Amino acid sequence: TSTVKSLMSGLRFLTVFVALLVAQGAWVDLYKFPWTGVPLALMLDVACVAEGDCFVPGSTGSSAEAVWYTKNDWKTMTNATMHGDGLMLLAIGMGNKREGVVGGIGALKLPGILRTTDGGMNWAGGLDILPVETQDVVAISGKDYGFVGDLDILTGSEGVAITNDDGYIWKGHKWSKTLRSQLPFNCSIRYAAFPTTQTIYAACGSWPSSNNNELPIHRNNKNLRIDLRTKTMEFDISSRWTLRHELDHNQKMSAKLLERQRPQFAMAQGNGYTAGLVKSTDGGNTWEVQYKSSDVFYFNDVCCMSTTNCIAVGEGFSQDGSSKPGARIWQTTDGKTWKQTMLIPGSSCLRCAATGAQEAWAAVTYQAGGITKLKANFYHTTDGGAKWTLDSSADGIDEIMGMDFVDASLGYAVGITETKLTTPLKYTK
Repeated sequence: TSTVKSLMSGLRFLTVFVALLVAQGAWVDLYKFPWTGVPLALMLDVACVAEGDCFVPGSTGSSAEAVWYTKNDWKTMTNATMHGDGLMLLAIGMGNKREGVVGGIGALKLPGILRTTDGGMNWAGGLDILPVETQDVVAISGKDYGFVGDLDILTGSEGVAITNDDGYIWKGHKWSKTLRSQLPFNCSIRYAAFPTTQTIYAACGSWPSSNNNELPIHRNNKNLRIDLRTKTMEFDISSRWTLRHELDHNQKMSAKLLERQRPQFAMAQGNGYTAGLVKSTDGGNTWEVQYKSSDVFYFNDVCCMSTTNCIAVGEGFSQDGSSKPGARIWQTTDGKTWKQTMLIPGSSCLRCAATGAQEAWAAVTYQAGGITKLKANFYHTTDGGAKWTLDSSADGIDEIMGMDFVDASLGYAVGITETKLTTPLKYTK
C-alpha cells in the first residue's frame, strides 16, 4: 500500500511538473543530439511568418548561401530562386507573409541586399544599391525595414539604412567622423533596434584582433578578409564565430562556421575590447552617444520593447583580458541612461528579441560540462526588464545565431551545435 501511495504521489508530482512546463512554455531543439537529419547544414538567421513557416539565409555546406524556406516546421527545406546574389547572406527579416529582405556582402555587381514580394519564392536586388556588408536587417513595420552594417564596402562607410518600400530603394545614413571621434577607437557598428523609422538605437563594439585563421590578407574590411590567391573569404560574425568560404582546386565551394581559438594564457588589458551605444531620433541623420567603454566587453544585439525601454546584450572573455568576463544585459528605461542589469559568468550572448511592451528574450550560451559541453539558456522578462528568469535550456547548443517570434507565444531560433552545424529550435507557450 505504501508503495502504491508513493507511486501515485510521484505521478501527481510529475503531472504537475509537466503541466507547469506547458503553461510556462519552453524552447525545444527540433532535432537534438546527434542532429542527424537536419535539412540544412548552415542556418545563419531566421524570420518566421506563421507556425512552421520560416525563412533562413543558409547553405548546404557545399554551396553559397541562399534563402531557404520551410512550410512544415523544418521537416524539409527548399531553396528559393535567387535572381541576384550576395556573398555570405547573413541576416533576414520578413515584414509579412509576402514581403521581406535578406542581406549579405556585396561585390562587383552583386548588391548584397535582396528583396521578395511573392512570399519568399523569388529574391532580387533593389534599385542602385552599392555593395554593402550586412551585420543585420530588421523588419520594422509594414513596408519599412532597417539595415545595419557597411553602406559601401569600398569605402567602409558604416551606419544604417532605411527602406519604406520593401527594400526597393534604401536611404543610407553614414556615421559621421564627429560621431566616430566620440566613440572608442575601432568601435564598429554591430546591431541596431528600430522601434520606429525615426527612433534608432545602435550598438558598436570590437574585440581582440587575433583571429582563428591567419589569412594572407589581400583585402581587409573590418571583420571581412579575402585572400584572392587561395580564393578564401572570411567574415567574423562575432568574437567567437567566423563564417568561411573557400574554393578547392576543382573550384568546388565549401562554407562552414569556425570557432575562434582562445589564447592559452590570458591577454593583458588594453586588448581591443570596446563598447558603445548611440541613439538617433531623426531616422539616422544625427546620433547621440549614450554609453562607451574599453577593455571589458563588447556589445552585440539591441532590442526594444518601446521607444524608451531597450536592452543591449554583450560579452567579454577573461582569456582576452576582460576584467569582468561573461555575458551581460544592459538596459535603458528612459531612452537616455543605460545600466547593466545582469552579468552571467562563463557565458556569451549574441542575440536578443523583444516580443511586446513588457516582454523580451536573451539567448545566452553557457559552458555546462558533462556529456554535452554546452547549453543555450533562454532568459526571459515579462515585466519590462525588471526581472529576468531562465525559461528553458537546450543541451549541446552553442551560439544562437538568430531568433524571431510570430507572436509572444510562438518563436523560433537557429543555433550552432557541438558539431559546428546548425539546428532549429522552437518556443511554444
